[in-house]
Amino acid sequence: MTLDDLINEGDPRDIKRAMSTKMFLSGSSREMMSHVLNVGVDFVTK
Repeated sequence: MTLDDLINEGDPRDIKRAMSTKMFLSGSSREMMSHVLNVGVDFVTK
C-alpha cells in the first residue's frame, strides 16, 4: 500500500498521517502541516 492509496481510501486518521508524510517529504514544516491539516503539531510529529 502506498501513501497515495492511504490518502484515497484510508480512514481519516490514516489519510491525515499520509498527507503529513507527503508534505514533510516535500519540505513542509511541522507547523505548516498541522495548520493545513487542522491537527496539533504532536499529531504530525508521530
